[in-house]
Amino acid sequence: TQKTLATIWQSTLDTPEISIKDNFFELGGHSIMAMQLINQVQRDFDISLPLEKVFLAPNIEEMAALIDELRAQTSAEKTVTLRI
Repeated sequence: TQKTLATIWQSTLDTPEISIKDNFFELGGHSIMAMQLINQVQRDFDISLPLEKVFLAPNIEEMAALIDELRAQTSAEKTVTLRI
């Protein structure tokens, strides 16, 4: 998750090197870039990521943990139990 997210951040921020501890906004990110980031995250991870989460998890380490949590929730919601 962190590697994929780092690639997305590098593309969005047009920055070749990013640490998992770097803050999105301190690297020059702004609201329009945050929306681009969210759109790419949603495409790559098949999850819904609200804009506020970029502010709550502004580095790759935190955002990756959040994405993993959201993916687990989404996966659990898609599981259907059939009773025969």
